[in-house]
Amino acid sequence: MAAPRPAPPLPPRAAQDPDSAPEMSLGLEEHLSRAFQDKLRLQMVPAWDSASLLPSRRLLLKRREVVEVERALQAQREDFQQRMEHLAQRRQQLGQREEQLRDDTIKFNAFLKAMSARRQRAQQRAGEERARAAQRGAEALRLQQELERLQRRRERLGQRLQSLRVFGDFLQDVRAATGQFQDVPSMLAHFGALVEGRAVLLQQVEARQAALAQGRAQLQQCCEEADSELTSSNEEALQLHARLEAARSDVLKGETHWAQLQGAAAQTTLLLGQIRMAVLSLFQLTSMRLEVPKDVALEDTEAQLDVVSVTQQLWGWEGRGCPSDTEAPVSPAAALHAGPGCHLCRAGAVFSCACYHCHTPTASQSCHCASQPGIDGLRIQWSTKVTQHVQGRMKGNAPVQSLGHRCPPARHMDGQK
Repeated sequence: MAAPRPAPPLPPRAAQDPDSAPEMSLGLEEHLSRAFQDKLRLQMVPAWDSASLLPSRRLLLKRREVVEVERALQAQREDFQQRMEHLAQRRQQLGQREEQLRDDTIKFNAFLKAMSARRQRAQQRAGEERARAAQRGAEALRLQQELERLQRRRERLGQRLQSLRVFGDFLQDVRAATGQFQDVPSMLAHFGALVEGRAVLLQQVEARQAALAQGRAQLQQCCEEADSELTSSNEEALQLHARLEAARSDVLKGETHWAQLQGAAAQTTLLLGQIRMAVLSLFQLTSMRLEVPKDVALEDTEAQLDVVSVTQQLWGWEGRGCPSDTEAPVSPAAALHAGPGCHLCRAGAVFSCACYHCHTPTASQSCHCASQPGIDGLRIQWSTKVTQHVQGRMKGNAPVQSLGHRCPPARHMDGQK
């Protein structure tokens, strides 16, 4: 039985070069798998003719093969265990190397950062130096140009001084001629003060002219406002005058209407007095002819009318002959029409007085009258005629004819007035 083949050695570069640890760790699993497969391979046992061997021989051969396989497996396990320990040691060494490399990397990065910062500071200082040098160069160039400009100005001022020397001589001659100034600058200062005073005076004049123009504009505006206010006041006065005339006209109309009302009231008062006198006459005739109670006051017209109405309802106006005496009752309408103490039947036949006495053809006075109406119709007619009479008096119309009676003009109530 052949001995197991040894495992292939590790690559020398991976064992010697520590920097190749990452590459080795990447293919570690694949390498172990391939080595394990190689270790498990067994040598081919020479084949025996199973037909020529006895069963016991075959059993022994089988047990032998099993023992060899067990030995081979045990050797492979030991080898695998050794390799695993070696790999663990190697992994630990690689971890330490990795930690060391990490620290070296951190230190190197810090060194690079420090170098970069130094380089930046150096570049910054160099840039500042270059900028200062450029600024100094620009300043030197500017100063050179300023110097050239000042030299040119000096030349121009020299030329101008030569040209103005004549005026200096003239000023000296003027100072000597005036004799008021010690030197030319004092004279120039005096004339300068005079020029400034003239400018101040001109400014004051312009300011006063502006204020005067503003005052004129305000005056014009005030005049326009006053004119507009005066116009509006005149219009308002005209309106108020028109309203005053209208009010006066209304007052005259009101006074006229009041006078008319007073006249109508006076006529109504007069008519009321006449009506009260008529009622009093009826009451006196009734109380005198029919012997009714006389304890009613003279001012109580309503009570007097009640007495007359009750008397009419009790006695009525029955048809009877027209006696020659004065005991015949008289109707209220006839009493109102003819006045107190008048017996209408004595007027005579020529007047044809239509009273509400029922006269027979055999009457001595031959008075023909219409038939007697009922007491209610008489009261309604009498009330209607009195109302029409009062309304006609209030409206100022002609007096209404008497309450249905035709009597002599001397007996008419208006004729008695």
